[in-house]
Amino acid sequence: MQDNLITEKYFLWPDSHLPYHCKETFASAFYLLHDFQPDVFIQIGDLLDCYAISRYATDPNRLLSFQDEIDEGINYWRKVRQLCPKSTLY
Repeated sequence: MQDNLITEKYFLWPDSHLPYHCKETFASAFYLLHDFQPDVFIQIGDLLDCYAISRYATDPNRLLSFQDEIDEGINYWRKVRQLCPKSTLY
């Protein structure tokens, strides 16, 4: 057995598309994140949906502004930091 083996725990979270995400899935992931306590947390790709500024066809039922999406992203990072106070966040 190697005594000098270095291990780190990583948590990768892809394609959140806030604020049009599955709240139940996020609740489960946050629960897991709290228990796992990764050394490194990496948000990979599409944190925000950016629907409000998309050039593609828009759905009038999605009436949030771009600022609403940014605020949702800020709240997301606050929650991650609260759950994993010692993790390096990317």
